[in-house]
Amino acid sequence: MDIIKNHLFSLILGVIALVALTTPFWLLSGYASMLETKAKASQSTASTITGLLNKERMTPGVSIDGQATPLDRFPNQATIDEGRALQQKVAASAADMVKAATEINQQSMTLPGLSDVLLVKDALPSPRNNGAFDFRNRYKELAAQQTLARQLLQGDTPPTREEVSDAINTLKSQIERKFRTYPNGGDNREELTKEYETQSVLIAPRLLNDRASAIRMYVDSQAFTWHPAFAQIGGEAPNPTQIWQAQLGLWMQTSFARILASANSQAHNVRDAVVKRLVRIDIAENPYVLAKSPITENQGMNPMEFSGMPRDFAGGPGGFPGGFPGAPGMPGMPGFGGPSRNSAAAPATPAITPGDPTAPLVYEYERSVTGRVSNPLFDVAYFRAVVHVDFTRLDQFLQQIGDDRLVYIRNLQITSLDPASLQLDGFIYGDVPVVEVTLDMEMLFMRSWTTPSIPDVVRVTLGIPPHDPNATSATGATGQMN
Repeated sequence: MDIIKNHLFSLILGVIALVALTTPFWLLSGYASMLETKAKASQSTASTITGLLNKERMTPGVSIDGQATPLDRFPNQATIDEGRALQQKVAASAADMVKAATEINQQSMTLPGLSDVLLVKDALPSPRNNGAFDFRNRYKELAAQQTLARQLLQGDTPPTREEVSDAINTLKSQIERKFRTYPNGGDNREELTKEYETQSVLIAPRLLNDRASAIRMYVDSQAFTWHPAFAQIGGEAPNPTQIWQAQLGLWMQTSFARILASANSQAHNVRDAVVKRLVRIDIAENPYVLAKSPITENQGMNPMEFSGMPRDFAGGPGGFPGGFPGAPGMPGMPGFGGPSRNSAAAPATPAITPGDPTAPLVYEYERSVTGRVSNPLFDVAYFRAVVHVDFTRLDQFLQQIGDDRLVYIRNLQITSLDPASLQLDGFIYGDVPVVEVTLDMEMLFMRSWTTPSIPDVVRVTLGIPPHDPNATSATGATGQMN
């Protein structure tokens, strides 16, 4: 203890010296770690700067072969301005393309003699004045007058049994007026009988040939699909949904009829026509193809198989109006807002989110070869057509379908035909092989022109916000009815 007391001062100096020796190393180790971190950050920044300086840059534009060309200088304000100008140019070109597509879309669906794409302006989106009744009457006139067949296609059916019978009766009356008696008590009955027998057997072939020479194609009497809700005489006015379904179907059939008319534009008659006969066009009550979602799955709004379409106002089994069986693994397709085949009642109305027509398109290739589904830029609708075509010019016809039209083939089936059998049925096609072509097709409807006329109940199905009841639409309607 005395030793500690005698050397206490020395011990204190020793401890101080030890602390003095170890403290710098402890402090410097943390400082060194901080310096190392900063050095690594600086190195990373330097690498980034070096990469930016040495990175290969491309000009905002592309060369004539569609490839971007290298930029021979570091990007400056002039380069940035050039890129922005190109961006604006691309946006303007895209807007021009949409405008051109819209004009093509509308023109292909306008009926001959009409200046407006709508059959009756006051009928959509919400009928006003007598718009609903006017639409019904005008729609029925189109069906009765066979406007699409005779005016647009310059087509007709083969002579009917009634026409042949009338011609034979006319011949008989003409020959009977030639009856004479002779002074000797005789008459020319035997001569007239032979004349009648000789000429009457030629009437049907003559009518068949005359008809084939007078038209450009045959059009079956029930080739077009007409909405049966408009067959009634008097009674209640059709509702906006029925009017829209009828108008949509009319547009689709008019557009396809224009394709057929264009294919036969150089023909003198059926014999030298490309398309010899329109057998039928099938359109579902609700032909829209919507993107898959829990809502569309539950409402049965997926692509369908066509079967049992009614051909006229008399109606028939199947889906127009009403639902019809869907493709395997898909629910059937009832009408707008109707319950699905998989549930007792339709789900609640979905929340509507306004779409952006400039957003990237969604493709669902499991649905069709094109993968297109309805979107904020355009709606997709399916239909089927059956036609008889000159086999030697089938490629020409198929290529012409998509020319300047928003119509595309999804699938086709080709079946050979027997000319002799067809001629017995009254169809004279000429001396060329003819095939039956079944076309499953899709048609696009640009929303820039269709949306103002779509009723609210249909807009909900398509995911389009309803009309503003206080605003006047492009068609002049205010408010909305379901």
